[in-house]
Amino acid sequence: MSSTAPSNAETAFIRTAAAQGLRLDGRAPTAFRPLKFHFASTPGAVEVHLGAADAAAGNSTKVQAVVSAELGRPAILAPNEGVLAIALELAPDFSAAQASVHRNEEEASVSRLLERALRRSGAVDLESLSVIAGEVAWHVRIDIRVLDAGGNILDAACVAALAALLHFRRPDVGVEHTPSTDFLPSAGAAADAATAALAASGGPSVRVYGPDERPPVPLTMHHLPVCVTFAFFNDGHDVVLDPTRGEEIAASPATPDSMAFVLNANGELCALRKDGGCAMDLKRVLQCGRLAALKAADLTKAIKDAVARCEQAMLSATKARAAAKGTNDASVVAVENPVVLEE
Repeated sequence: MSSTAPSNAETAFIRTAAAQGLRLDGRAPTAFRPLKFHFASTPGAVEVHLGAADAAAGNSTKVQAVVSAELGRPAILAPNEGVLAIALELAPDFSAAQASVHRNEEEASVSRLLERALRRSGAVDLESLSVIAGEVAWHVRIDIRVLDAGGNILDAACVAALAALLHFRRPDVGVEHTPSTDFLPSAGAAADAATAALAASGGPSVRVYGPDERPPVPLTMHHLPVCVTFAFFNDGHDVVLDPTRGEEIAASPATPDSMAFVLNANGELCALRKDGGCAMDLKRVLQCGRLAALKAADLTKAIKDAVARCEQAMLSATKARAAAKGTNDASVVAVENPVVLEE
């Protein structure tokens, strides 16, 4: 990860190029960098490269997202729902040339918008995560780590999180009305004392099934809210989509003049954020919104296609390994190698 900020001459050149509709990496002002997905053999782990072809120029953004789940008590205010938590971490040497205060502000800003995009928009069906109303529910956690900050970490983090959620599989569970020794520990979670006492007292208990008993269950997703970010130059007269780190700094060294739209494939606006002091007229905002809706549909399709091809590749690999082992049950055979897909 490069920690060197662009010089004054470089930022001036970026602004001049933007005024002429040009960019240093050769993209059009309304073009995204290429996407590459690295799916791990463990469901729910993915690494997304935004602009992988430009890594040598320091314009590549790499984000890793890992989804995990454990059983626990539901929230007091939502006893019939599970819990979705999001944790974002920037790499230790992220923007080392900048003050740590700015680093913390950027981390908090990205975390807040991801929270609005993924949790408050109802992307995940939290009611489907409830096991016993008011007693036991799944706690789903998304750990997002920015490995390389080449610009537009918000969009890359959102794509990685959505791909990881679609790729994730949790163990299947069943509710039994007799004491069971298969309660929480078999899911890999710390047994909640009150819930474990409920099971031991003869009340309903939870049995967690292994992959050899029942196939793991995907999460129920209502929609896929994706982030589309624009950066503005020269008092808002020039706009670029998916800004690199150099373009973000050229837009404004302190707080980049940018606007992030969170939309789903149907064009429904889930969240909107405007940073910087650049004034924007309504016509320009609407133009960006229409373009963001088109790009959101493209990103949604890219995410779904990548996950579908990954699942197909993993299924083919498990069947091949199962055949080599002389068994017809391919669902219990693990895939050891990651799956790499490019969009």
